[in-house]
Amino acid sequence: MLYRISSLVALLLCCVQCAGAGPPNSASPATLPNATFSPSGPFLYVGGGELSQYALGDSNPRHSVDLSLGANALALDSRGNLFVANGGVSEGYIAVYDAQSLELRRSEELTDDTFLAVSRRGYLYASNCGGGIDVFTPGGMKYDYTRYLRTGTVCALAFDRDDDLFVVDGNSIAVFTPAQPPGNIKLARRIKSGINGPRALALAPSGQLFVLNCPRCAYHRGHPYVSVYEPGSSSPARIVSGDISHPAALAVDSKGTLYVASAQLDSKGRDPGWVTVYAPEATKPLRKIVAGIGRPIALALDPSDNLYVANGEKGSVTVYAAGGTKLLQTITKGINVVLTLAIR
Repeated sequence: MLYRISSLVALLLCCVQCAGAGPPNSASPATLPNATFSPSGPFLYVGGGELSQYALGDSNPRHSVDLSLGANALALDSRGNLFVANGGVSEGYIAVYDAQSLELRRSEELTDDTFLAVSRRGYLYASNCGGGIDVFTPGGMKYDYTRYLRTGTVCALAFDRDDDLFVVDGNSIAVFTPAQPPGNIKLARRIKSGINGPRALALAPSGQLFVLNCPRCAYHRGHPYVSVYEPGSSSPARIVSGDISHPAALAVDSKGTLYVASAQLDSKGRDPGWVTVYAPEATKPLRKIVAGIGRPIALALDPSDNLYVANGEKGSVTVYAAGGTKLLQTITKGINVVLTLAIR
């Protein structure tokens, strides 16, 4: 048990400090495009050393499952399937759980996947910052095909309201549209303007694309920023910056308020980080959230625009009122090294 926990902590610290496209599930979508699954939800799902499910507003888990390899990423489909990516480069799998009961439905061996996304048709797309995207048929783990990209560094994934897939692909964002047969995708365009060291992305309900950039983050240098794109555009409408350091995740609420998690690490590891809040259409910070924060690694939003922050250092999830104006709740029960969040 001690070995497993220490391995998960090592994974967490690596994700916060190293280069690449950011930590597990750094896109942290508040909702997914195919949003029907309900019975009595929405629920909060917290993944790490355990997989736990919570009713919104409750600090005690409804269900918890021990994960021997830890959860790197979570995704849900409209049919009530919860997909969990577990493990690392030498051992791992994607498991499918019943999203209501957390009963295991099936699993598929697949190592090192860190990013998951589900299309409106229910196809599951998985990547690990390798050279391609693994695609699985709806509702389960039947492997369909692998879509290889040219750069060899396919990382964060997210679908928009039109079911177009946005992918952090090297030093650009590749945009794919649905193709035939169902589940296939074709490259429509590539966004390069305003992109420099992309680590995570998020799509607003309005269709705007937000890309978290961190030039030379691996060297603890550079000036992180968020580039924002109007639907269909390949050039940024604005650049958002200020009060971002070693960024780990971003999220955008229904009104266009932007949140960026900074997992700041000083030379002695003392700075717990913060979450910066930007008003809709703003380019400079509105406020910083510091209460309850401890190395924030993932963000999520509920239907009321309440903000959920996964704190890697504290092993907790803190919940804030819309706009980050007030700490509402701190969740610690059912959490064993938190890495990723999802809400549906």
